Amino acid sequence: MFFRNYSTYEGERARIYRSPEKIREDIFEIRKKIESVDRMLNIRNILTDVIDKYASGEPEKWIPALSDIVADAEETLDRLKRLRENLDALSEELEDTKWAIGM
Repeated sequence: MFFRNYSTYEGERARIYRSPEKIREDIFEIRKKIESVDRMLNIRNILTDVIDKYASGEPEKWIPALSDIVADAEETLDRLKRLRENLDALSEELEDTKWAIGM
């Protein structure tokens, strides 16, 4: 972390910046989580195919399971959106930090 003093001339306030290395570590962790969520969505697609294939004759048996899969997929997509927002915020933080330290 480093401190950047304020500048009345440029209208900047004093700020504390995290190191670019720390921000990159956080970006890497978010990317790993996004990959994990993406794999979870792929598994749900496989399960959906299996349910459709083996229970096509008795929908009353597989519709509840399919509904649960859809609900889980929607929750997973929401999680993916939040991760993406976090990744965007970290990218902006990294750009701000690079500008502040003159990279």
